[in-house]
Amino acid sequence: MKRAGKGPLTWFVHLVYAVWSLWNRILFPPKIKYLSPAAKQAMKRPCILIANHTAHTDGYYLPQMLPGKLPYTYVTRKWYDKPGLHWMFSRLPYIPVNLQEMDTAWLGAGAEVLKRGGRVILFPEGKLVTDGSLGEFHPGFLMLAKQTGAPVIPIALCGGYRKFRRKTLLVGMPLELKLNEPGRPSVILRREAAVCRTALTQMLDLRETPAVSESKSDRAYLPEGGREAEACAEAALQTGKSGSDTAEKDPAVTLSAREPDEAAELLSPVH
Repeated sequence: MKRAGKGPLTWFVHLVYAVWSLWNRILFPPKIKYLSPAAKQAMKRPCILIANHTAHTDGYYLPQMLPGKLPYTYVTRKWYDKPGLHWMFSRLPYIPVNLQEMDTAWLGAGAEVLKRGGRVILFPEGKLVTDGSLGEFHPGFLMLAKQTGAPVIPIALCGGYRKFRRKTLLVGMPLELKLNEPGRPSVILRREAAVCRTALTQMLDLRETPAVSESKSDRAYLPEGGREAEACAEAALQTGKSGSDTAEKDPAVTLSAREPDEAAELLSPVH
């Protein structure tokens, strides 16, 4: 993955980004909660982080607020190559994806980050969903998990961005996915993407229950609950549940299955 050199401009960008991160912590103080102590430990290792997407702010707020080294976040070429933004994106941990043609470079770039011990962030909905629901998950994002074997960890971004009000980030356990079972890859990826969506849906519902206590600590542990995500996902597939079709397109990235040909179905990005 080609990155900009480490000249004075790069150091300046990182300095500005650090100040920006501090300002966001003041403006939208983060409250990180974990479903269990093991979830916190899992976050320290190479992993693929998936989150719901309700605002453009998610693309920079989430990586800025997570503990540890900055994770890499996927962004579309439409935004990555903008003249006013490219100089910044190319010097920060963002991975571009070309939505106009078949693009597999994102896979190699993400695999490289994971191999070096880093983390990557994906928004599987591939668009903003602002009505409080969770949009359909496009299955292509699981190609990275299948190729690298990296665990997939869901993060629920709870509530909106209100100035000087705490923003809750709920971190779940790595999902038990069956990506290497025999069968047609597109079918398997769709099924497991539905498992991921169901798990994140349950996490968003969990924040509304009395079981989730509001701790004064920045990092509170939450009790684990029964999930049965796979069974719920299969039911969702049968009933054809999907997200809002009117949601706004956004630079957050996913890869979609839209072509009848299986290779195109797995590698073509959302249009």
